[in-house]
Amino acid sequence: QEKLGVQIHQLVRKELDLSRKQQSAELEGMLRAGTPGPPGDSPAPPPATPPSLRPRLLQLVRDKEYNQAFLEALSASNLNLVVTVLEAVDVNEVFSIKPMPLQQNVLMSLTQQLGSNLAEHTEVKLSYLEECVIGLDHSRSASHVARITADLKASLLLFIERNPNHETVRKMRRLVMLIDGTQRNR
Repeated sequence: QEKLGVQIHQLVRKELDLSRKQQSAELEGMLRAGTPGPPGDSPAPPPATPPSLRPRLLQLVRDKEYNQAFLEALSASNLNLVVTVLEAVDVNEVFSIKPMPLQQNVLMSLTQQLGSNLAEHTEVKLSYLEECVIGLDHSRSASHVARITADLKASLLLFIERNPNHETVRKMRRLVMLIDGTQRNR
């Protein structure tokens, strides 16, 4: 029975890795394509080069250009840059703005990248993940959103299984329940 459990665990891990690679490719395409802004807006400048990216991201945050800051950090495929933006932005501030300043492609990519490594910066990631799951429009790109939230749920459950005494387990369980609720309400 223990051997079967190990085999199942390896299979689930392999499937998660494959799914994440596929989603990364899809989201990268979506991020590159972007979503046009309101009529009359000038096109966004191309992302800065990596050495100058951190100061640029922080300036975008100071200017309250949250979507562009997250978009550029996510496009760099560097989780440390994403965490830099997370820590510079008050989660309650950005998610209380109406209309939502983060576009759906940014929310989906943020959910995917933050869920891929829950071992570091766990508390701040969980705060954003909860808001991202709430902010995702499950009626648009429904199958893609469902896949992203299912992968997040699997990552959360795996983390809980491996770290049952971690200080964030209760918050992770609540997030799993939130994901379950959004999946049932589709």
